[in-house]
This record gives sequence, C-alpha cells and structure tokens, in this order.
Amino acid sequence: MWAGENFEDTVDYLVVDEAGQFSLVGIMSIAHSTKNIIMLGDGAQLKQPIQGSHPDGCEVSALDYIVGENKTLPKEKGVFLPITYRLHPNICAFNSELFYEGRLHAISGNQNQNIEGVSRFSGVNLSLVDVEHWGNTNHSMEEVEVLKKIVIDLVSGNNTYKLIKDGKVTTEKITYDSIKIVAPYNAQVNRIKQVIPEVSVGQ
Repeated sequence: MWAGENFEDTVDYLVVDEAGQFSLVGIMSIAHSTKNIIMLGDGAQLKQPIQGSHPDGCEVSALDYIVGENKTLPKEKGVFLPITYRLHPNICAFNSELFYEGRLHAISGNQNQNIEGVSRFSGVNLSLVDVEHWGNTNHSMEEVEVLKKIVIDLVSGNNTYKLIKDGKVTTEKITYDSIKIVAPYNAQVNRIKQVIPEVSVGQ
C-alpha cells in the first residue's frame, strides 16, 4: 500500500514496527510516502524469513543497515532502550553479554522471578539441556520427546513460579498455560504441537 504512487508524500511520519524483520528494500519502497521514518525493533531477534532466491544483501533488515558493524544502536543513530521488564537478571545478563554489548539490564525486583517446588528446574533461571541426535535438519523428534518430559516435570506436583504483577511479587501454580515453547523452524513447531498440544508453541 505505502509503495503505491497514490501514497507519495501523504504523511509526515511513518512508524515501522519490528524493523529488525523489515528489509532495507522494503523501507526504500515505502520511503517516498513520508518525510520521516521512525523504526522500532530489536536487531538481535530472528530475521525476516526469505523465500526463493535473492541477490546477496537482500536479507539485510532496515535496522541492521542502521546499526551497521555495531552490535547495538549507537547513540548518534538513535535510542537504545536499556531496560527489560520481563527477564530475570540472570537471563538478562546472558543475553546482554551475548547480543547487547552489556547494555541491557533487568528492572529491580525481577530477581524474584523463580520456579519453586520439586522440579529439577527449581531455583534455576537459565538451563541448557543437551539432546543427542543426528541428521535432523529442520525438526528433531528426540528434542520433542525431551521437551515433553520437561513440560510434564513442570506441571506435575506442586511447582510454582514467582512473577511481578503490578509491581508486586506473586506466586502462581505452574500449569500448561504457564508455559510457552519457542522453536525457530515451522517443522519443529508442528511436531511439538502434535506431541504436546496442551502447550502454546510458536516461533
């Protein structure tokens, strides 16, 4: 729509959300519609899916182009939001070191977000579970089976988790609705949905 001739110079500001998944070519195609473009997004998120064959460079997002060789947005090019309201400090520290040059920090109080109970993940905020398999390119039933065991471990018994609600620490029982599984491949998402239909799964 914004690339159409009828939209040339129609707005003063055009806001592009999830600019980390919006291609530079896409930005160029809509630029004629506005005097100013405001881009919001996270360059460390998954990139825009590309289908078919494209020339080198087409995979570059508009945000990646602005960030350039830096890991995070330089001060002279925009505003970096240094606070996360969702992550536990341990998880935030891991992500901050790996992707954000140590610039990302969790709000005070998020250290209270913990799993408690009989689960092997009780008191552990960030865990790596190794799964041995071979020859799987876009899905792994071995990983799906391990995921199923993890979910059963979490929802069985009296496991609870603490979270911040309206600025206060509250405790809730872990149920299937408490769990969200994220997988980068559609094929893996579909396998997980088949085996663990009670849990929300996405990319």
